[in-house]
Amino acid sequence: MQLTRQQANNASVRIQNLDQSIVAVTKERYLAVQRTQRLEQELKTAQTQVARSTTLEKALESRGAELKQLQHHNQELKELEALAWQDNKQLSHQNKELEELKALAWQDNEQLNHKVQSLNEVNEQLAKERKTLQAELEDSNEQLEWFRGNWSSPVKAVAVPQLKQMDQP
Repeated sequence: MQLTRQQANNASVRIQNLDQSIVAVTKERYLAVQRTQRLEQELKTAQTQVARSTTLEKALESRGAELKQLQHHNQELKELEALAWQDNKQLSHQNKELEELKALAWQDNEQLNHKVQSLNEVNEQLAKERKTLQAELEDSNEQLEWFRGNWSSPVKAVAVPQLKQMDQP
């Protein structure tokens, strides 16, 4: 079977068109493969970013929990600071009271020292008077012993009633 020229030309044009279509399809296929590779790379990058994002999200959640704990501790520290301030204020007040008591105790001590000194002087005076009285008593006892040994009956008769009168108030 022989093709006519027209048919051969048509066939040649179709072949050229088919060749161009094959080239175009091949080009599109090549571009599609490149796009697919690029999209796969973008997908890997996106997956990596998602993994990082998930890791960061978990880290943020962890940091958020730590922040809440720190805020709670901070609140406790503020409360403790307030209590410490109150304690300090009370201690300061007590310290002032103790200073006042110390001053009063110092004054009392000075007064007591003065009284002790006065009592010591009185004791010394009483000791001197006691010695004097003791000496007088010993003299009186010696005189009494002498009178007892030397008294005669007529002297006793006169002296005893006089001594009894002296003993009465």
